[in-house]
Amino acid sequence: MAGWPQPPVDWRERACAELEMTFSTIMHPDGYVLRAARAEDRDAVAALCAHAWSHGEDYVPGAWDAWLVDAQGALLVVERGAEPVAVAKVTMLAPHEGWLEGLRVDPAHRGRGLAGWILGICLARAHALGATVARLGTGAKNVAVHKTAARHGMARVAGFLYYEAPSLAEAAQPAALAATDLAQAQDLLRDCEALRASAGLYETYWCWPELTAERLATALAGGRVYGAHDDAGRLAALAMVESERQAERTEDLALGLLAGEPAAVTGLARGLRGLAARRGLGHVESKLPELAPLRAAAQAAGFAADGDMEIVVFEKRWS
Repeated sequence: MAGWPQPPVDWRERACAELEMTFSTIMHPDGYVLRAARAEDRDAVAALCAHAWSHGEDYVPGAWDAWLVDAQGALLVVERGAEPVAVAKVTMLAPHEGWLEGLRVDPAHRGRGLAGWILGICLARAHALGATVARLGTGAKNVAVHKTAARHGMARVAGFLYYEAPSLAEAAQPAALAATDLAQAQDLLRDCEALRASAGLYETYWCWPELTAERLATALAGGRVYGAHDDAGRLAALAMVESERQAERTEDLALGLLAGEPAAVTGLARGLRGLAARRGLGHVESKLPELAPLRAAAQAAGFAADGDMEIVVFEKRWS
């Protein structure tokens, strides 16, 4: 994003990032050691993640087993005296697309530059794995992370606010779109304000990948896209629900994307509350971009915002 400050990265962080390409462990100047995570780190990592959020449980412990066996990315731990004090994950969403997640530092070890040091290493690892773009999500009020990301050449590209509505048994269930609806869905999204405000990204359990034609087609084929049509039979709104990352990690119906004409969005969002009820789920949740008409449409469907759960996405691109 033009105008976002990008001061040079500290030389120690750059040097550590370069070293990370060739050594299995990296020494921090203050005696910390970064290494690949091991199965026996689980309990210590879960303990430090317990302090990550002031409300709600952290998703990292639930993702640990899958992250540990992910051969395409990297799960990293920082230890001090053989005790893990920080963790971070590099996930390759596609050969060119990296996602940095789960960066947690024990409160007792914050304020020592560890987060910036780890972030530099994660960016270097993602780039070495083939990424031409890497992103991360963080709290909108987490100014320290914003500054650290900027120092590493990352720019804020989108912001999202968490919305939730209870399931609604009396709401009519919307119709799932089919694989044959791909062209209609693409036409709707081509000039879609919601997708532009989302920087072309959609959410899948605290991760924002690019919405490519292939991913949209896969979601349609999997019955995970629902739509609303206008009186002329034209597709006027669509929603992507759940994902392979979400399906087993939440008791709510999670929307990865909600887009279209406001009136149609309201009807569709209300219908998804009915879908949640039929599935025996308690709520529908969505993280909507910073777009007033979309938020008003969701509120008209009975969704309420949680002002304490606003997320911003940063990205770095390499030519």
